[in-house]
Amino acid sequence: METDINKLHQGLFPEEYDFVYDSYCDALARKRGINPMSQVYQDEVNERRRKLGVRPYECEDSSSCNSSDNTSDSELISSMEYCRILVNSMD
Repeated sequence: METDINKLHQGLFPEEYDFVYDSYCDALARKRGINPMSQVYQDEVNERRRKLGVRPYECEDSSSCNSSDNTSDSELISSMEYCRILVNSMD
């Protein structure tokens, strides 16, 4: 069952695996705390995650993490928990 959860997680939340494809420069930027992905991409990813009820990923003050939907981060779940709920609901 854990394998199913991991596969689902990789498919639904590929942004959490972006670092695997980092260039040398991207890896250095991440070490300095800079996300090499464009701000537009980050904002789109975080908006999609919020719509699913999942916490934003690598949320920084400069992104659109302060959503207008009045959903506080405390009401959101982790991406892994989201996948566990989906897999368990299929049983």
